[in-house]
Amino acid sequence: MFEVVEETTSIILHLLDIITVNETIKLVSYNDSNEVIEFVSHSYNRERHFYIGVLKSVLKIRRTYVLSMNYIGYMNENMVGFYRSSYVQNNKTIYLGATQMEATHARRVFPCFDEPALKATFNIHIARQEGYRVISNMPSRNSLPIENQDGWFWEVFNSTLPMSTYLIAFVVSDFEFNASVETSGSVPFNIWARQEAISQTEYAAYLGPKILKFYEEYFGITFPLPKQDMAALPDFKSGAMENWGLITYRETALLYDSQHSKALDKQRIGSTIAHELAHMWFGDLVSPKWWSELWLNEGFATYMEHIGLHSVEPSFKMLEQIVISELHTSFSTDVLDSSHPINVEVNDPEEIDQIFDAISYSKGASIIRMMNYSLTEITFRKGLYNYLNELSYSSATQDDLWYYLTLEAHKDGTLDLRVTVKEIMESWTLQKGFPVVTVWSDSRYSSVHITQEKFTLISAERKEIKSNQTWWIPLTFTTQSNPDFTQAHVKKWMSVGEKRTTLTGMLEYKIPLQIGQYLSQERELVPWLTALTNFEYLRIMFERTSTYGYLKDYITSVATPLYNSLGFKDSLEDPHDIQLLRSYLLSSLCRLGFEDCYYFANLRKTVYCVGVAEGGLKEWNFAWKKYLKSNLGSEKDNLLYVQRSFSEGGNIRKQDVYKICGDFTYTITNSFNTEEDLQLLYKLKAERYESLGSATLSFDQAVESVELNVFWMKHYYQDVYQWLSINGYEGVSSSGDVKNEVEK
Repeated sequence: MFEVVEETTSIILHLLDIITVNETIKLVSYNDSNEVIEFVSHSYNRERHFYIGVLKSVLKIRRTYVLSMNYIGYMNENMVGFYRSSYVQNNKTIYLGATQMEATHARRVFPCFDEPALKATFNIHIARQEGYRVISNMPSRNSLPIENQDGWFWEVFNSTLPMSTYLIAFVVSDFEFNASVETSGSVPFNIWARQEAISQTEYAAYLGPKILKFYEEYFGITFPLPKQDMAALPDFKSGAMENWGLITYRETALLYDSQHSKALDKQRIGSTIAHELAHMWFGDLVSPKWWSELWLNEGFATYMEHIGLHSVEPSFKMLEQIVISELHTSFSTDVLDSSHPINVEVNDPEEIDQIFDAISYSKGASIIRMMNYSLTEITFRKGLYNYLNELSYSSATQDDLWYYLTLEAHKDGTLDLRVTVKEIMESWTLQKGFPVVTVWSDSRYSSVHITQEKFTLISAERKEIKSNQTWWIPLTFTTQSNPDFTQAHVKKWMSVGEKRTTLTGMLEYKIPLQIGQYLSQERELVPWLTALTNFEYLRIMFERTSTYGYLKDYITSVATPLYNSLGFKDSLEDPHDIQLLRSYLLSSLCRLGFEDCYYFANLRKTVYCVGVAEGGLKEWNFAWKKYLKSNLGSEKDNLLYVQRSFSEGGNIRKQDVYKICGDFTYTITNSFNTEEDLQLLYKLKAERYESLGSATLSFDQAVESVELNVFWMKHYYQDVYQWLSINGYEGVSSSGDVKNEVEK
């Protein structure tokens, strides 16, 4: 049923992999006693996924019409649309059906207006066999026997609230559920999983309702649905999907075993749950008008996952980790010429798929965090409330968000009346890249000078780049006479700076290397995560050189005091950040060939990797058998990490094949740093680029990263090596003097 807003003589719907039974297609006027509107023709535009029905008469404005048809759809095994999955229990294969509609896959399940701005209410009826259960966005209203089909039932669900097609979901399975006991004052909250894994849902059942309740308080808007389900699927292409009222996850993103999962697994599960629940407001209640506004969904959910998880698990220090996980991550992508603005035009499904990336997620989250600090938490939350409240069950653009934030900022006096949030934030969302702010003091006049410059990495082919880009930059400061590092409110906005370009090489490498020596005295998580990330880049650049030992000696020497403090033996009683730090540190050291790499829960991924790398076929087969037998998703991920290539992938789940192939590409190109490596990629691009589909952007970024690696080797490798040599680091490093706390 639909209402006409503009006179037309045709009906256009999205559909894909669907066969319409054209003789059953019927259109009647709801306003005129079911008057039948005749069709002249039916056609299909394959390129745009359009069904086009041409009508004999004009559809009149403000009239309601009802369109009905029979059609044939297909379940697939590609984890899009309505797809088939399975798992093995007691040596028996059990099948299930699940859905993934985002971004453009609802059209594979039913003919529809498959665009995020076009919201509707949906009445969902699904036939199921006895012994199976069906869950969907809304609660089931009734189960009715299907006439003349023994053992089959219609599962009839309550009508949905107005929502976008990409949020529709249903799962047909024999799953069991864990009803959370944390639902006091909230809606029923159930965690669904296969029977053998239901014991692994306890953490999700504990965490989910608490975060949902926190979001209700934070946004000031009650969760509008009568229930919330979360389901762990054996096969799922992405990490999770924010279907309204039925969030679907791959098992590694929802299931937690306190005896075998790592601290990092627990944090990832918590972050994913917090991320998806934030979507219940950002994306579901208010959806983007078009996919160019994707960051309004993903940037906000990524930012809020840190806020939401921190509300329940403050010991995870998520408000500190966001600097590493999102800000630094966005830098590494946004520095590339092949990056794109946060708000970017997209016109087809392949282009849409490509922007589910670090720019939409991590950079989006980073600029939202900047808005919060700049406008103050109080103003920011009031603006969000008005935005969500006024646009509920509708769609929005970034201009709508800027409007409501500006109103509150001007009312609260946190933004100059001559400036709007739109003016400020468009400098961050409509252009790629980011600035470096340079501050220097002039003692002669007791003044401080500040300039902004675009940060750019220079490859061998682009030795000089000119840029006129500038940004609105919030500035704050403290003084020696009255030091206060807790107040981040903006004291001055920098709108236009000197139009210069900053190249890598602003600092000589000896400066960060000297600062790195201080790490021997550091014990906090965030500084070490930053250091280990940068050490890993140096390790990859040095690994295939004759001077690799010098770098190994440097890293192990600065890491040894921390290792001696933390020890190798894992303890689940340690604080979360200590477990994380130990895991990251040992992963880094083991990649350097550290001696003490044995088996403990938080270190399994590292140990498996070292064991297979140093072993042979026997060790590979051992890891492969453990993969097949494991009942824990995170353990399967650890084992997949060490199996980058395989001769026969028939027994690997399709979701894991996608993961292996993606990781394999990254692992290979990440270590490329010679001219020969680069020419190989150029050749591959010339021969295969057109066949890459939605992977073209990631491939372009891989090529550019290799160009920068080659440039780094030519311009900085010798500087680093010479500093290491001059400062007494030797080509052979040993862990013999390190305290051995492993019980052998």
